[in-house]
Amino acid sequence: MAPPVYARGRLRVTRACDRCKKRKIRCSGVQPCEKCSSCNQPCAYNAPYARGQRLPRVLKGPDFDNPRHPFNLDGASTAAVSPQISTLEGPSPSNDTISPLILARPGEPARRPTCSPVELTLTDLDGHYLGPSSEAAFMLRVQRSLNPSESFSHVSLPFSLSDEQLPVIDPSLDCTVPVELASQLAQAFFEHALPIAQFLHWPTVEAGLSELQSPSFSRPQKALMYAMFTVAVPYMAIQSSTAQRYFATSESLLNGHDKPISLVTIQARLCQCIWLLGESRFDQCWDLFGVAARHALAIGLHQASCVHQASTFDSVGIESYRRTFWTLYTLDNLLSIALGRPRVFNNLDINQDLPSLGEESDDFEVGGRLPNCTAPPAATLATVAYFRLSGITGKVLQKSYSSHPLSLTEQIDFVMSCSESLKGWREVYSSIISPENSTNEPLSPVVQVQSDFLNLAHSHTTVLANRFLLLEKLAPDYDTRNSADERRRIDTLVGECVTAAMDIVNILSDIDRMERIIGTHWFTPFIALSAMTVLYTYSASQGSETDKEYYRSAAARCQVLLFGLVKEDSLVTKYSLLLEDLRSQV
Repeated sequence: MAPPVYARGRLRVTRACDRCKKRKIRCSGVQPCEKCSSCNQPCAYNAPYARGQRLPRVLKGPDFDNPRHPFNLDGASTAAVSPQISTLEGPSPSNDTISPLILARPGEPARRPTCSPVELTLTDLDGHYLGPSSEAAFMLRVQRSLNPSESFSHVSLPFSLSDEQLPVIDPSLDCTVPVELASQLAQAFFEHALPIAQFLHWPTVEAGLSELQSPSFSRPQKALMYAMFTVAVPYMAIQSSTAQRYFATSESLLNGHDKPISLVTIQARLCQCIWLLGESRFDQCWDLFGVAARHALAIGLHQASCVHQASTFDSVGIESYRRTFWTLYTLDNLLSIALGRPRVFNNLDINQDLPSLGEESDDFEVGGRLPNCTAPPAATLATVAYFRLSGITGKVLQKSYSSHPLSLTEQIDFVMSCSESLKGWREVYSSIISPENSTNEPLSPVVQVQSDFLNLAHSHTTVLANRFLLLEKLAPDYDTRNSADERRRIDTLVGECVTAAMDIVNILSDIDRMERIIGTHWFTPFIALSAMTVLYTYSASQGSETDKEYYRSAAARCQVLLFGLVKEDSLVTKYSLLLEDLRSQV
């Protein structure tokens, strides 16, 4: 039903329809309105309505580029590849109810898309800040490239980032877990929940299962067990409300713990964050992750020297520190991609070593001592490969998404160096990225999931590194303002970007066809969104209608798969609404 229209002399429209509001044009206030009727477009009043305008918020940050930093990654060589730490950024879509973001100050000349400063004012309806690495940021740049004559002042999102509150559960209620069920949940956690970046020690967990209800079992250890059970519940035939009870129990145990911060409490918080992300509760996860990350900084989890100087740690304790920190670091990167908010960990503060490849790491891996399960020999290598790739991604986002933009020549040179680093990384870890099978039997589920996810992550990093050059290619004066050598290099790098996006679509299609599990990775839908944005954008640069349709259909196919992976009203679903506007423009 259309909102009421009040008249006094002339019509005074109190609210415009979604389409007119987005385009900032006069609306008749009826349904359908005159503008939508003349264009034969749907007319709706679904966008949230709030009077007044919030003050803009601007994110600026220094450029932390130190070539002497131990984690600076300028190329991938075999055992000497060091991880790079940095801020991350992610993909971006858009929709008819989107309108708003500041990329150029009034009175300043327009800049080229690849060199424009990352200066955005973007909040949702509840005032939650989304910075330059949010989905909407890159989408705005695409819109400016496709419609250079239009003015975009800011971007307002047609949805809220606030999460629905978890049901209130009385912590005094009995939440006893039988030993047999606890063992099954622990096994599900190690086999399915985290096939990459495993940070818990299986023998320690196994020993704690029998003592879970013992009075001598400490509150932090018990909180960690219940947080681990929470993550494992979605992989078993158990009601989702059970996970909420486990989460409430874990939270109650941690809140009632007044002793100093320990590795166990940080691991419990990390498990809680992973479950919240799987439930698409990003706002709650952001708050909780801030606690876990700052506790990690407080005990020196980011410093190798602090671990080695502690005489109480054996090789397993040191390995636990390493794995827990790098899992936190990677999650920090991924949250920055999803929400566009600043990271907690600073590049220059970190000198923690990567997980070991020695025998002390064997018990951490999937199936290390689990019954009826054989541990894949490359499990530790997959974990290290994932952390190293996250370092390359961090370097990409530190340079390309910085508030200190690179010139076009610098951007091209940097992207080419990143391309070489990615190729070197792929050569070093080819045995786990593309595992060879001497028999015709399918790979084990764990090895297959590791291979799928590493390939998706590699393609996503390639997209992030190259996609700004795609905007340069869309510029109307691309052929005249760039030299022949620049155009040749840009065309090569854009080709790599589009190829990576198509690889993402093909991998997801193969996963769907073979009915393999991929929902275990909460970030996979964001990778799909990035690929779709690139393919829809690239289709606009194609002269032939056949080529346009080829890339549009690939993106549409991925969009169908995406909605099969995500939950209704999740953040990815909300971002997908923004993608519809781009599809309508190309």
